[in-house]
Amino acid sequence: MRSGFLVRGSFAALAVRNYAILWTGSLSTFTAFFMSTIVQAIVAFELTGKNGAVGFVLLGQGIAMAVLGPFGGAVADRASKRLVSAIGAAVITAVFVVIGALLAADAIALWHLAAGSFVIGTMFAFMGPARQAWVVDLVEEDLRPNAVALNQVALNAARIWAPAIGGPPLLSRKIVLKLLKLKANEAMSSGASETSSSGSVT
Repeated sequence: MRSGFLVRGSFAALAVRNYAILWTGSLSTFTAFFMSTIVQAIVAFELTGKNGAVGFVLLGQGIAMAVLGPFGGAVADRASKRLVSAIGAAVITAVFVVIGALLAADAIALWHLAAGSFVIGTMFAFMGPARQAWVVDLVEEDLRPNAVALNQVALNAARIWAPAIGGPPLLSRKIVLKLLKLKANEAMSSGASETSSSGSVT
């Protein structure tokens, strides 16, 4: 199950197939997490124009992770790690879908973002310890330090590139909305001009 190159290299734990799958999933999850943090912060500021709104939204996430983190560790020791991770991923996906739908419908409110942030933080409070403990079950003892280090690599890599991925779509959305508003204003101005012109002719 292990290739000689990977075993001797810095990515040795990835030669274990099940760990490689878990690591890839963790990388995707971390990326989505940091993308959502950036997006929620930007949308909160757009809604209110206040920095305090950004702090309010992110506070829910921080409180959930700080308060529920110890309970997440206890659950990871007793419950199925696969089940905890699956439930957490499903709930977070549902939050993303709801927030995305509200954004698309232009019906988003600050409390939606705060509630979503709290739920995401709650799920990560349980998913994080479960995934870390899962590593112990998947790799042999000599590879565990490498596996834990690779988990940190995934976390830090996602912290760097998630804003680069999540930012451009928001910028594109803002540009499109501005163009639509400009076109609408031009159409209204043109209509008003035509009306005044026809009135003066008669």
